[in-house]
Amino acid sequence: MEVAIELALVSRLDLNTDQDRVDDAFRRIKVAENGLKADLDFILDGRVNSKDGRRPASFDFSSEQWSARLDLDLPLDRKRERNVYRRALISYEVSKRSADLATDSVKLQVRNAWRSLQQAKTDYAINLLDLSVNLRRVEEENIRADEGIEGASILDQVDAQNALTAAQTAVTRALVQHTISLLELWRDVGILYVEKNGQWEETLDV
Repeated sequence: MEVAIELALVSRLDLNTDQDRVDDAFRRIKVAENGLKADLDFILDGRVNSKDGRRPASFDFSSEQWSARLDLDLPLDRKRERNVYRRALISYEVSKRSADLATDSVKLQVRNAWRSLQQAKTDYAINLLDLSVNLRRVEEENIRADEGIEGASILDQVDAQNALTAAQTAVTRALVQHTISLLELWRDVGILYVEKNGQWEETLDV
């Protein structure tokens, strides 16, 4: 069961999507944190006139003008940025809790599917044993009737045959339930793959 749970945690695409949301929310926190820091911009400006004003490509570099400055924006008024940061924190916590809840839900699904499969195995084994008992009963009743043993009757033969038919039906039903339980486990683990011919691929030996 524990191996199946570990496999589900890396195979389930919905869990991967939830984790991607957590990672995105964490990156938004880092971006919001950057917005709370001081801004320092270096601005360089240059201007060159044309020689006669009528030839744009003919520049007079003797009259060129250059300027440079630093713009410092201290983090004194960051109300909007703080609000963005708080929303990013809240979004991260929500996404993380959602991912944790989804993980717990998947673990529970796998555990339930595993137990259902084990129960289906047990039911199948019990029904096989019951089938074996009823096969012997039918053989015994047939021998009693053929040998003319006292107490043998047609009614006993009919009852034995009916019980055998019911046991055969129960075995088939148990086998079908076992197959369904196995497929449900593969589905919950995230490894139920269907081939092009419509058959499922054997992926987990349980």
